[in-house]
Amino acid sequence: MAPSGPAADGEGATVEQAARLFTGRLLAFVTKHLGDADAAQDVVQEVFLRALRHETALAGAHNPLAWLITVARSALVDHLRRTNRPLPADLAISPEEDGGEGWAELTDCVEPLLDRLPVSYREAVRHADLKGGSQTALARELGLSTSAVKSRVQRGRRMLRDAMAACCHLEVDQTGRLVSADQAPCECC
Repeated sequence: MAPSGPAADGEGATVEQAARLFTGRLLAFVTKHLGDADAAQDVVQEVFLRALRHETALAGAHNPLAWLITVARSALVDHLRRTNRPLPADLAISPEEDGGEGWAELTDCVEPLLDRLPVSYREAVRHADLKGGSQTALARELGLSTSAVKSRVQRGRRMLRDAMAACCHLEVDQTGRLVSADQAPCECC
């Protein structure tokens, strides 16, 4: 008999249940980007360590797989930066891999909304989030302090989030991470 209830679809899952349900998918996701099964296992282990530290957020996630993929993406980016490997462009925005509803529609929405931001914020967000670049490197390139660039990125993200919230219905989990989105009928993007 197949399991049913919260543990079967992951909603309200504990870290142990999430590991049973999603380890294979997380390994496939990470291995695809690393091409190294051993390193992928290390990254997935880090994902579950982070999940243990934020167990309440995982349990409260509407879509635990999407939450875990977001954590995996972050752990993967950390691993690539630690090992001085380039960050693939598809890691910053990957609409269909994470299992979250509405990501594909939002991908088309991000660029037009990003283009509406003041240039200093737009370029900071584009560099840090879409290109996966280092904020320290951007600070050196612009002749600014790292703190100034971090402020620009944070303000730019806030402006982009506000613009997206005005354009799309966004559902976030307890940690503020996007779970799903529906584009509202409008001409904003």
